[in-house]
Amino acid sequence: MTGVIFTGGTIGSSEKENYIGTEKNKAYHLINMYERKYGKEDFITDCPFEILSENMTCGEYPVLVDSIKKMLSNKVDGIILTHGSDTIQYTAALLSYVLKPEIPVMIVCSNYVLEDEKANGFDNFCAAVDFIKNKRGKGIFVPYKGADGITRIFYGNNLLKHDTYSDELRALCDAYYGYYLCGEFIKSDKENPCAINKRYELPKKVRPMSDILVINPYPGMKYPDVTGYKAVLHTTFHSGTLCTKSDDLYRFAENAQKCSIPVYLIGTADGREYESCKEYKKLKFKELPYITEISAYIVVWLENN
Repeated sequence: MTGVIFTGGTIGSSEKENYIGTEKNKAYHLINMYERKYGKEDFITDCPFEILSENMTCGEYPVLVDSIKKMLSNKVDGIILTHGSDTIQYTAALLSYVLKPEIPVMIVCSNYVLEDEKANGFDNFCAAVDFIKNKRGKGIFVPYKGADGITRIFYGNNLLKHDTYSDELRALCDAYYGYYLCGEFIKSDKENPCAINKRYELPKKVRPMSDILVINPYPGMKYPDVTGYKAVLHTTFHSGTLCTKSDDLYRFAENAQKCSIPVYLIGTADGREYESCKEYKKLKFKELPYITEISAYIVVWLENN
């Protein structure tokens, strides 16, 4: 038996008057498509909410986790969670840090509405069903068919942000669990580079806004006021560096310390250290281990929730 949890997204949407939006009961069309092609399947379903994933807030997370835990209590062989592609990486990372399922939890999206011939949602769903039925692994995964026709099974906490104007999913170090090619599953020899060293308990109720400030460096940047935030996640340039010639950086760090707001740094764990690194080590920023920026955001939010 496979549990299917619908949350909306493009995979549960229709296009009307040139705009895409969720449509009640549209998500069940996915199951109908599957059963028309492969025959009757033992699915049980839930739909805690229907939303375009760009509108997701932290307030939906406890609802979603409760739905998954309820489904787990039904002794299912696996769970498929349908989701929008815009923020699928964030939900996959969250579930990776708050759950440790002994079955596969597959998070499935579609790059276009299901009626569009370019849509990969049905292929992603079919891969998820096969993965569950054949007991190919346990944990949080995202199956996604790329433009090259290969459906990769990504680790939930290892996904990178989308490139601008692209619906392709990418993973840190190009590491994924396995892939489907011409209907055959092939296990990858690439381990997940982002170890999960700590699990977090998600509160039943959280504020919709995370109160986490994310700062990305760029030449000539001016730092914002940290007042009102619980924590800061500061990314770095690809070499793990920041502009330490900026007086504004030191003002920012001083204000954060005065307000007791922790500043986390992501991107410095590849072993290289430039001259500028000596300076920001004096600023008492908390350097995060080797994880993606999205996983770092989730970890910082969970630690400061």
